[in-house]
Amino acid sequence: MKKQRVRNFQFTKFILAILLIALVSYIGFITYQIRSSETGAGTLFTQIPEQQYVIITDDEESYAHATFMDGVSTASESLNVVVKIEPIEDGTNEDEIEDAFKASMYAHVDGIVLKLANNDRAEVYIKKSEERGIPVVVVGNDSITSERSAYIGTNKYNLGLSVGELILSDEAAENVLIVFDFDYTDKKGAATNNYLNGFLSAIKESDGRKIQTLFLEENQRIESTVKSVLDQDKLDYIIATDPINSLRVTKALIDLNEIGNIKIIASSQHPDIVNYLKKGTIVASAVEDFQLIGSGAIQTIYELGHQRSTSAYQAIPFKIMGQETAGELDDLE
Repeated sequence: MKKQRVRNFQFTKFILAILLIALVSYIGFITYQIRSSETGAGTLFTQIPEQQYVIITDDEESYAHATFMDGVSTASESLNVVVKIEPIEDGTNEDEIEDAFKASMYAHVDGIVLKLANNDRAEVYIKKSEERGIPVVVVGNDSITSERSAYIGTNKYNLGLSVGELILSDEAAENVLIVFDFDYTDKKGAATNNYLNGFLSAIKESDGRKIQTLFLEENQRIESTVKSVLDQDKLDYIIATDPINSLRVTKALIDLNEIGNIKIIASSQHPDIVNYLKKGTIVASAVEDFQLIGSGAIQTIYELGHQRSTSAYQAIPFKIMGQETAGELDDLE
């Protein structure tokens, strides 16, 4: 009987020891998670997202959109919010736009970021969302009469003006072609009009310069189009206002052995464009900060959702990058 009590006592000690080890381990785990959650590394005590936003866009494939979404991701993680994409295949289809807004309103989202080639097409639905207390931030091109809560993007007029001044500084720039992406084929987008107005305001006083515009059709091959233009006319400059078309124009001129005869002003800070700048293949690039626009859009909709004051018009700075500026990027890497 005594031996049995001894064995029971030893077994109890063994169980208590295991429980003590488990308790210490659990306390250590909880402590680690609490500390980690403060730095964002832990998952156990991750906060429930504060708000949910929707981005309605007709662009999910471009370099500009990918860079924009980098900014969105950074801001949404920092602010602890959820962001969902509501894609539209055809930005000219009013039914698609209406369905996207209805889905967002039915989901009771806390805010909408609108990024269409022409945001004015959604004017009616912007007003309906605002009436329901859902703030709308438009991105890329403004929709002033829609009563949107805020606009964030590049001042296209000033961007066009800066590129125009660059052309004006070159007396040899007598024949210039400006290439616009297919999104602007209706020629009604406010961003395009503002860019052209800014560009033309810089060179209107200069006599003898020929300015041509090319509005690409969807799926139109820019390489063959450029060749067709060159067969009929001698160009001094080609200005590409879209990052990917900038690369296509450059490659087309390389294939046609026209680099040096025709100067290129590109768009964006795409790595390949930067390399072309360093080599002197491209003379300049108009760089819009799409990443800052993305983070700024989320920050703005967040401020509106918390009843904080924010600017209704936010122009994100741009820069004209030349060969020397591109070379400076090596020092930052």
